Amino acid sequence: MPYGIDTSDISIASVPTWVWLLLLIVGLLLCFFGEIIWEFMISILGAIIGSMIGFAIGYAIGGYLCGFGLMFIFAIIGSMLFQYLAKAAVALVCALLAFGAAAYLTYTANPDDLNTPIIVGLVVGVIVFIIAIFFVEEIVSVFLAAIGGFLIGVAVYFIVGGDFALAYAVLAGGIMFGLGAAFQLMYQRQRKRPTRAPPRRRPVRETRPATTTAPKQTPKQPPSQGPKPPTSNV
Repeated sequence: MPYGIDTSDISIASVPTWVWLLLLIVGLLLCFFGEIIWEFMISILGAIIGSMIGFAIGYAIGGYLCGFGLMFIFAIIGSMLFQYLAKAAVALVCALLAFGAAAYLTYTANPDDLNTPIIVGLVVGVIVFIIAIFFVEEIVSVFLAAIGGFLIGVAVYFIVGGDFALAYAVLAGGIMFGLGAAFQLMYQRQRKRPTRAPPRRRPVRETRPATTTAPKQTPKQPPSQGPKPPTSNV
């Protein structure tokens, strides 16, 4: 009985159903909106840590007024900085996994050589790190969709129960993972697509209404007559 808790009395069957329903909702949110939730949580965490650092620096410099002023400035900086640090951390984890896999496979091919696995692992890790930096949002989306699918599978397993609970759980988790990953990848592609300005329309020329009056006709001038010849009287 460690720390005064009797683990023998803990049973999964005693967990209320609303807990599994809540787990199901969390899994659905991670499947379809995982990347958005991830960015929001990282921003909130960076803002909290940045505001604490800013308040401490401002209070040490000029008291409470300066502390509250720097708190808001550092909160904005911390929120933006944590987003970039989180992306770099995800890319670094991918690079480390690629390094380990490449080094292990190279070592198993030739156990006598120890330098070649390290060199191959470093090259593969650097390449994966560069690629992951450009596609870190897609990687996070797929990873969170996988976590959401797993949570959905666990929730379905304990909600349904019975002999076919495992089959239902695997089916539900796999389908939700596929749909959620596809939805988030499409969302990322739409967000990265550059927005084009609408084409400019030519100004519409104003058309005057046609007049029904006939055009004025200039009167014809009679032909000019020359001077009459003088008549002689006999």
